[in-house]
Amino acid sequence: MPPDAPPPDRKGFAVASHGVVMARAAVLFRVLIGVLSLAQVAIWWSWTWAHPWTLAGPLAAAGWTVIVAVLLARNGLDPRISSLELAFAGPLACFGALLVPPATVGDASNWVYVTVGGVTVTAAWCLPVRAAVPAVASVAAAYWAGAAMVGPSGPAPGVPVRSVVLLAVITTVWALAVRTCRAHAADADIDLVAAVRRYRIATITQSRTQDRREQERIVHDTLVNTLTGIAMNGAQPLDPVTPTPTPTPTATAPVPTADIRNRCADDLAVLETFLARGASRDGTPAAAAAARAALAHDSGRLIRTGHETGLARGVAVFIVCWHAAMALPAVTMAQTYRWPLVSLVVWLGLAALAVRTVPAMIRRGLRGRESAGLLGAAALAELLVGLTCRGYNVVGFANWALLGAGWLLVATAVSRPTREALLGATTVTVLATVLALREVGPVPLALARLVAVTWGLWVPALAVTVIRRAMAAAGPTVARTVATEADRSALEVAAAAVRADRARRWDILATRTLPLVRAIADGLLDPADEAVRSRCAAQAATLRRMLAGTTATDLEHVIASAERRGLRVETQLAGDLRDVPAQARSAIARIVDESLASVATGRVLLTVLGGTDEAQVFVSFPAPVQAVQAIPIIDPGCHLDGNQDGHLDALADMVDGRGSLELRWSR
Repeated sequence: MPPDAPPPDRKGFAVASHGVVMARAAVLFRVLIGVLSLAQVAIWWSWTWAHPWTLAGPLAAAGWTVIVAVLLARNGLDPRISSLELAFAGPLACFGALLVPPATVGDASNWVYVTVGGVTVTAAWCLPVRAAVPAVASVAAAYWAGAAMVGPSGPAPGVPVRSVVLLAVITTVWALAVRTCRAHAADADIDLVAAVRRYRIATITQSRTQDRREQERIVHDTLVNTLTGIAMNGAQPLDPVTPTPTPTPTATAPVPTADIRNRCADDLAVLETFLARGASRDGTPAAAAAARAALAHDSGRLIRTGHETGLARGVAVFIVCWHAAMALPAVTMAQTYRWPLVSLVVWLGLAALAVRTVPAMIRRGLRGRESAGLLGAAALAELLVGLTCRGYNVVGFANWALLGAGWLLVATAVSRPTREALLGATTVTVLATVLALREVGPVPLALARLVAVTWGLWVPALAVTVIRRAMAAAGPTVARTVATEADRSALEVAAAAVRADRARRWDILATRTLPLVRAIADGLLDPADEAVRSRCAAQAATLRRMLAGTTATDLEHVIASAERRGLRVETQLAGDLRDVPAQARSAIARIVDESLASVATGRVLLTVLGGTDEAQVFVSFPAPVQAVQAIPIIDPGCHLDGNQDGHLDALADMVDGRGSLELRWSR
């Protein structure tokens, strides 16, 4: 799935669980957005009280935030909701400057900016790039136009261009991180599909094998035993319940014909009942449970690995993009610092730290000492950059370390206990508060900007913590769901395959054996007749070969004909003739039949070597030289059906008093 593609209509399990987790993160994000908006109103309450009509804006925005949070919790990230929000965010961004204090117009610390930012970030999570980019750009342009229309004012007027750039950076970084995480969830789904396919193949194979063995047992205990008993001059048939033959002395009196007919009818009823019965895995409940448990374990491991890898790589994207964006204030605002080189040196030092941290975080996660180093670096960076800022810059864009330290906390939150990231965030917040109060005092503008920047410091670490815990909790549940769905699907497919196998084997019986047994049961044939007993003996031998896996389906009628003439045919199989074209199979059967036509008695050895591009049939039989010379031989390389069916070669010879026939087909 491309990184910029919207979620597919039919999601995989890992992608679906990723969507649920991100919806929870979006709910948390929007709730914190609403809290920050109301906090901004509270900080500027004196101005709001003097302009009570402006209170309608933040209250309406807070109400809409609650509605969106409920919709996200119920339906997940929905492109339709995001599109609707973007339609309202444009006018709010443009005319919202009339609803905020003049000192915050065009700034990144008023409730309008915060609300619009929440809309653009969540929209970028679920909309494709081709839709998200123009929508976010239009909202950012509307905010800039509204600020330019009203005009910033105050002791430290906002700079709309910087606010718009920050909005674009925040939206882009979050979108890239989330899409990277989702791409790895899609990769996990690919591995899940492979695991489920292996499980289905094993389950289907097991079901088919078990059913084949059960049918072979039933055929042996019914048809083979009955036909063998009839062939033995109507001697006592085998017991239908036990597969062990009942010893029958040679002098045992023949079974009455009525009993034989009843036995044939009972055999037919047993076979029909088995054919109508559904597939079953009752024979191996422990093996089936173990297979399901193994699939659940593998699924959990794949989902956990996919989520952990995706989250780590998503955070890596966040770190790289976020720190690169912090170069803008560090370089462009150098003239506002007391010591310009300090800011640049701190940025370069954090860049070097990021280069070392990102690979370790992706490969194995951070260790305790590394986490402590990151938290110490975050506090030191804020202290150094904050000390070099003048006036309101200590809570503005110039103090980029306050926001820039966010990636250090996020890197800690992704692989270390939550308390470590919270400790680091608290330390940086206390330092920033002390520096702000020392530089400008507790004035509303400073407090509003400090709260907004501190919010931006805490939210990424909190979001990663929530996502990490939600993914860990979702993994086992999703794994169990995968195993359950795979087992249900595999059983459905296995049942269909078993029904097809039964029907195919039933067709084989129905064309050769069952008509004979049914005719005896219906009284159409006399089981005491010599010809009937001969047919029963031949069918019993055919069934025994089928049960032993030594039956050559395409040559079975030739073998049956030879056995009726008194020959003993032994078969050896390595493959079959299923890949040989029909015309070539007919030619092979005809030549083998004609080669055995003059053989009156003895042992015949038939060997079949089957393959996709080549097949061979070898026949060894007792015969005089004249019989071998009479075999119809095909010219070497003779083509069949105009080169479409390959060519068939035949070679007859006499070795140690036995005739031999070799047939070779190739494409």
